[in-house]
Amino acid sequence: MTTPLGLVLKAVSASDVTTIAAAAEDAGITHLYLPETGLLSASNVTGRDPFITSAAALRATTRMHVGPGIAASTVRPSRIASLLAATINEESDGRFIMGVGVSHRPTIEALGLPYPASPLGQLTTYVREVKAASAGDIGFGGGFPVVVGALGPKMIDLAASESDGVILNWLTPQTAGTTAAQIAAAATAAGKSGVMSALFIRVGSPESVRADAASYNDNLPNYRKHFASQGLADVEAVVAGTCMRYDAAAVVDTLSSYYEQGVTVPCVYPTGMTTEQIIELLGQVAKRRDAGSSTTTTTDGVNA
Repeated sequence: MTTPLGLVLKAVSASDVTTIAAAAEDAGITHLYLPETGLLSASNVTGRDPFITSAAALRATTRMHVGPGIAASTVRPSRIASLLAATINEESDGRFIMGVGVSHRPTIEALGLPYPASPLGQLTTYVREVKAASAGDIGFGGGFPVVVGALGPKMIDLAASESDGVILNWLTPQTAGTTAAQIAAAATAAGKSGVMSALFIRVGSPESVRADAASYNDNLPNYRKHFASQGLADVEAVVAGTCMRYDAAAVVDTLSSYYEQGVTVPCVYPTGMTTEQIIELLGQVAKRRDAGSSTTTTTDGVNA
């Protein structure tokens, strides 16, 4: 049985997504998540629509499961999102993943849109409506899983009890273990045998991962709190504690540490890397995983 392994592609064109997805599937990637980053700025937008790029990736693959990671419930009515999900799931023979979340208050309000007074309540209702659509309220393309992007403990409990999986971000291995235990407990309390967890783990040049970490730390108060709760006092600590060195051996070792902590689908999240670099890294990681070894040279001589 193939060990689940994820990939995250941010702000990548549909053409490049198809190229990377096909190579990634050959390299053993089982899950692909496409963040809805087009909402993050009002000008110089680089993020693509995650439903269109998901459909492109699914057309280019035969086994991989693909979906938004995550689509914002605050800007997409549940029925519209459900129709998109059902259509893509029908077209891909049941390989679509519906990832949802409330996004960030500063992001949504900067767009001139209201942010829910109770994000937890809004997302609970939203997840139930989309799950009902997947279960039969829409007469085609049903059966797609609904997974939730979660940060704080209450949202993690919601995701574990109400949805089919939890998408996590910026966690140290130690915190990932604590979170995996919380997910398992919440799932058991809800009468479930288990809930999938996917964790996004950045990799790239030192400059790229630091810039990514700084963007979250400086612009999103909920992530500053998230980092502080893990004892990560500054951007350097965030990078050291939650990111991977740009080195195939280091990537394999880091993935192993997250598997050991109970994460179901650790996800390689390239930042600042070209299509060619992503494909090269995934190929080297695949060779390392197949060989069961953890020694190699760096992909470009750069460590983060």
